[in-house]
Amino acid sequence: MTLNSLTSYGKEFQIKVISSLLTHKEFLTNVNDIISDEDFESSSHKWIIKEIIRYYEKYHTVPTLDILKAELQKIDNDVLQISIKDQLKQAYVSSDEDLEYVQEEFTNFCRNQQLKKALMSSVDLLKAGDYDSIKIMIENALKAGHDKHIGHEYIKDIEERYRKDSRTTIETPWNKINTILQGGLGNGDFGLIFGNPGGGKSWSLVSIGGHAVKMGYNVLHYTLELGEEYVGRRYDAFFTNISVSDSIPLKKKAEEIFVLIEKFAQYGFNKSHSAAYAYVAYQTAWLKVHHTAEFMSANLTSEMRTIDRVVILINECKKININVIPPNINISYEDFRPVDKATISYGLNAIKNVGSKALDTIISER
Repeated sequence: MTLNSLTSYGKEFQIKVISSLLTHKEFLTNVNDIISDEDFESSSHKWIIKEIIRYYEKYHTVPTLDILKAELQKIDNDVLQISIKDQLKQAYVSSDEDLEYVQEEFTNFCRNQQLKKALMSSVDLLKAGDYDSIKIMIENALKAGHDKHIGHEYIKDIEERYRKDSRTTIETPWNKINTILQGGLGNGDFGLIFGNPGGGKSWSLVSIGGHAVKMGYNVLHYTLELGEEYVGRRYDAFFTNISVSDSIPLKKKAEEIFVLIEKFAQYGFNKSHSAAYAYVAYQTAWLKVHHTAEFMSANLTSEMRTIDRVVILINECKKININVIPPNINISYEDFRPVDKATISYGLNAIKNVGSKALDTIISER
């Protein structure tokens, strides 16, 4: 049994639905024939749903953030544009917690809505005695929303397969193989190693797994021909460059490496992660120094649902001479915004028990 309206599920549920539609193509494929923007109350949500459906019907995949940004520029209503940006931001950072429940519940809700429409439409057909049409209409409503994902469709999915992120690869230990595979093994690829008995197939798998571990990936190694302890010793040999037959020095070196791994696991980064982390830290510091009010506004908005964090960030603003002024219906928006270089207006959405619909009305009337 589902609730009567999406509003009854709450705003967070609707954000997770939009997030799923934007990031999970299989989910969108299954519900695209039963989803309707009319089920959503917010104008910003209606716009997002319309764009997702329109784009999917034309390109058979989910729209990217860049596409949505381009379409946003076509909206003349500044208030609606700001509201849509905020909702998209929340959707893209929404957690995957309870995602399976949200997708299943939303699918059932849409099915029930389709069945309701079919039953309402069948009243006139019933009066006319057109029972065959009623049967077809009800059957179609019951079939809607079921699993329709059959894998990559060559004609329909041309847009998706030429996106930059359509195939992410993991390098193998061998440069020639990486060149042939255009970067390494990709998501969805099936790599098969074949050869004569004793030809090194199992060692090749260990090399691939060990190389991936060195790059910072978690590796799950399945084998049907060797004992798991012996496979573990082969990994020890790969990491230490000591022959698997030299059990005593191999064990000692493996124990030394494990101590290092255990210490690293407490809080450590591989080199590529460290470089990216440092670059983001540099960018963040630059924004805080040169665009302080905007930076702190963004921070406050991202934490507006956690009052303890808001208090901490407001105190941080005081330390750097940024004044956070109280909520004001004449200048405040849903999120925290800079008024000038030294002033931030309090986000109305951070006020407890104030709904988005009421805020949309206030801002619209203003």
